[in-house]
Amino acid sequence: MIAAHPEVLVRLLKKLSARLHDYEQKLRLDMSSAKEKVLGELKRYTKKKRNPFSMFKTDAPLALTHEKIAELTGLNRVTVTRTLKLLKLQGDIDVDEHGRIVLLR
Repeated sequence: MIAAHPEVLVRLLKKLSARLHDYEQKLRLDMSSAKEKVLGELKRYTKKKRNPFSMFKTDAPLALTHEKIAELTGLNRVTVTRTLKLLKLQGDIDVDEHGRIVLLR
């Protein structure tokens, strides 16, 4: 089957490669500070949810709760809330009128 349809193997390898890269990033973030974990996870989540066919150059705001970010990063919710406030003060993120997170850098 692979000999008859090599494009299937290529697609499978690309998918596995992307997953491996994603896991490597996740492992790197696990050894980082809370700020790096939260910002890294927001960037990773944005990239994962990005629409490749979008005509807009900016990404859509992220509708993530502090609890969900805590779950994704392995931090507690209070730490995530404090870290998001710090990131907002430093100009790395903004929060729109609906409470969605917008990455600025």
